[in-house]
Amino acid sequence: MGIRELFLEIFEQYPQEYQRDSKTSNPYFKDLKQRIVQTFRPLLHFQFEINALGGQGIMRKEPYISFLASDHKTSKGFYPGYQFDFENQGVSFGFDSAQDHEPPEKLVSAFAARAAELLPEFNEHDNDGYPRKIYAKDELDEEELVRDLEAAFDVYETCLEEFDEDIQAYLKPTMNTDPNQMIFPQVEQAIPIIFDEQARYWAIAPGENARLWEDFKQNNIIAIGWDKLGDFLQYPNKEAIRQALQEIEETESSKMNDTLACYEFTHVMQIGDYVFAKKGIDTIIGFGQVMSEYFYDNSRAEYHHVRKVKWLSVGQWKIPEKETKIATKALTNLTPYQDWLKKILNLFNLHSQIDDQPVPPPLPPKFSKADALEKLFLNEVEFDNILNLLQYKKNIILQGPPGVGKSFIAKQIAFALLEAKDGERVTMIQFHQAYSYEDFIQGFRPNEDGKFVLKNGVFYEFCKKAQRSPAPHVFIIDEINRGNLSKIFGELMLLLESDKRGREFAMPLTYSPHDAFFLPENLYIIGLMNTADRSLALVDYALRRRFVFIELRPQFESVKFRAHLNQCGVSDELSERIAIQFTALNQQIADDKNLGKGFCIGHSFFCPNHAQPMYDEQWYRQVIKYEIQPLLEEYWFDDSDKAAAAVRRLLA
Repeated sequence: MGIRELFLEIFEQYPQEYQRDSKTSNPYFKDLKQRIVQTFRPLLHFQFEINALGGQGIMRKEPYISFLASDHKTSKGFYPGYQFDFENQGVSFGFDSAQDHEPPEKLVSAFAARAAELLPEFNEHDNDGYPRKIYAKDELDEEELVRDLEAAFDVYETCLEEFDEDIQAYLKPTMNTDPNQMIFPQVEQAIPIIFDEQARYWAIAPGENARLWEDFKQNNIIAIGWDKLGDFLQYPNKEAIRQALQEIEETESSKMNDTLACYEFTHVMQIGDYVFAKKGIDTIIGFGQVMSEYFYDNSRAEYHHVRKVKWLSVGQWKIPEKETKIATKALTNLTPYQDWLKKILNLFNLHSQIDDQPVPPPLPPKFSKADALEKLFLNEVEFDNILNLLQYKKNIILQGPPGVGKSFIAKQIAFALLEAKDGERVTMIQFHQAYSYEDFIQGFRPNEDGKFVLKNGVFYEFCKKAQRSPAPHVFIIDEINRGNLSKIFGELMLLLESDKRGREFAMPLTYSPHDAFFLPENLYIIGLMNTADRSLALVDYALRRRFVFIELRPQFESVKFRAHLNQCGVSDELSERIAIQFTALNQQIADDKNLGKGFCIGHSFFCPNHAQPMYDEQWYRQVIKYEIQPLLEEYWFDDSDKAAAAVRRLLA
């Protein structure tokens, strides 16, 4: 179903169903929400959440559809969305911000002005200045709707990135470190003193023995398992879920409780419902309010079925001995037990424990090109060239002989691209001969019970993380030519190309044929290659054309290298000797027809690591004897006299 067809149905059917039965329990509204998600999900950027129709107990008379980036809600945040107008037979599309927890006026004005600047074709504006576009029901055009949606998503991501610091301060206020002026993040008391008959109440287990509670609490979510089922929205009813469970688990059991949990978590639970997180059958560890529709997130290691939750109180509350305990099921609908609920809610009112709210982590320190150049022996032109090639091609390989600082340079390049020393957005791994597609992308691995389960690899997980944020992410692969590259990358070889990034190029994976996967445009890959390793095969030509290759050379003649040695206590005389001796040795190696410049010796052998008090003649001889000599003997394994002569010259 396309957007136009969906909207026409809403115009025709929604008002009639609202007149007939306006409750959220109306099957039509549940089915419509599911079809809205199915229609828009393939078009979403960075796993935006879809908040559709609205309503707590009673539906809205005129529905809306909004798209929310991570941490944003219709009650607190910025978002693009549609608002239907049945009276005028039209639907408007544009930006808005929360009314419950309004952003600062200055931020609203700046966000609205920037969005309007980037979307001149959205020629209507609301009272806050947000750009909007009006579509008449009789003039809906599918291509225009999709084009405008893509444009709005691009602008949304741009504005979120440009105003990130101010937005984060609004979404997650931090505490002042001065104890006399300490400001705590606001925790709203939303626990009703009188039982709310319009909402449902649920109990959920955050894994066995509440082992996932920290995950639930820190990420403001609830989630359930049964990951092998895939996205629950693909099943039209409970019977379909039950049959799938029986088939996957190869059992004739009715799977009644499991089926009910999956179905109710997806279709019965509603935004505005309340949820208790439980540990065992007699301890409540959290109380919150459901803030999103169900969504499927297989970027998580487990428990892929998720809803966003606003945790209102966290701590530990023991259910009194005389009261009925909570069932052991993963998910329990507590709504029918009204008398019991009123007593349990009173525990929170009498003994509120909200001091355990997570404090937002500090922002990573900023990192500039100047910070990188201060630590590197490259000059500014060389550094700019590498950075520009990475931004242009998205995939580069830094190649060079041992000791030229490939891994160190890669990290500095990554942080400079990010403009922050953010370890969360930079990951480094190392390939080896046994590395496989299953390690890198996805494969079946044994769990603690000895059963084989589908697990996502490190590259898959990193790509999913990058999909959830518009900021750059850098994946570094050390010893990239030690692995069987065609085997490791598999079908993703195509998606490595810089012009094959994004959701429109999504493709099924070997182990998840129904899970379309793509490489996001904000993903950058840096490969590192040792040119002196004789055991390595040539790089696959299909992979080679997807990367640019940048050669790193020894920096013995660099002024910055000598200055670094002096700063570490190496004498001018010894610094000069190292530079002259190894420049000459590297020329000999480069001229050798059996070796070549790819076997030269890098300057990193002589970068002091501050592990000893003095860097003098004894230190120099130690490096020659135990690091350089074995390397030369390997180079000239068939001519020991040549290796010995080279060592004598270095020690002379």
